[in-house]
Formats: sequence, structure tokens, C-alpha cells
Amino acid sequence: MFLEFVVAAEIAAAYHLGIVKGYPNRNFKPDGKVTRAQIALMLHRACRQKNGMNYIEMQQAPSPNFGSYDEETINAISMLHELGIATGSDLKYMPNNPTSRAQAAKMLVNFFNELK
Repeated sequence: MFLEFVVAAEIAAAYHLGIVKGYPNRNFKPDGKVTRAQIALMLHRACRQKNGMNYIEMQQAPSPNFGSYDEETINAISMLHELGIATGSDLKYMPNNPTSRAQAAKMLVNFFNELK
């Protein structure tokens, strides 16, 4: 019960800071899988929260699989690529794929090292 309260408080804080947004129906789905596009957005928004402004990418990541993603998502993926936080496999970021726990942990470590 205590752990559920702590997790709910962290989700609420991330939502309040604009790092996570949930789904259009205001459902967060805390047990759902996180796609690589979603984690890129969360890290991009965390960078904006920390620095007080959007990260400006020098160029779009060289990934042919952006599909119908919006500009914010493409910028987020490009930021991860440009900073060496996550480059994908053979320059394919695969934004629709879920992240493994290992991939998410590596992205977080790389992200925090970049913020120093």
C-alpha cells in the first residue's frame, strides 16, 4: 500500500511538471508498456524542465522510421541521438517498440550524465 502511494505521488509530480501526459482520456496506465517514443518525450520534457527551455537539436536524427510522429516527438528522438543518449539499432530508433528495462536504464544513466 505504501509503495503504491509513493508511486502515485511520483506520477502526479511528473504529470504536474509536464514530463508525462498520459492518454487523452486522462488515464495514465501505470502498468502499461512504454514505447521508445514515449521515453524520448519524457526525457526531452525533463531536459526542458531542468533548463527552462527546449533543447534545440542541430539536425534531425537519421532515422527513416518517424512515420506520423509530431514535431515534439521527432525533436525528442533527435535530441537523444545527438547527445548520444540513444541512437537505436543501425540508426533505426524504432519509436513504436517498447523499451526494455535495460534500455530505459541505459537511457536514464546517459541522460543524467549529460545533465551534469
